[in-house]
Amino acid sequence: MRTRKLVLRMEKILENKEMTCKQIMTALHIENDKKRNSSNRVTSYTSNQIGQLLRNKRFEKCGFCKKHNSNLWRTKHDN
Repeated sequence: MRTRKLVLRMEKILENKEMTCKQIMTALHIENDKKRNSSNRVTSYTSNQIGQLLRNKRFEKCGFCKKHNSNLWRTKHDN
């Protein structure tokens, strides 16, 4: 897994939104389907892999979704 590129893609997806891990995985899958050379990309990320990357210093937990029983994530805003 090329983590650097994946982290940048996740930052782009999360820009000013708060999303659960499942929503991020769905957005990555949709993004892969739109690319011309999607067969050259790794398209199957597990929730554990995404979860590990979300614990990166670039992302932070911002709440808990009772509906999905999952944490909400966003990009860190340095003020």
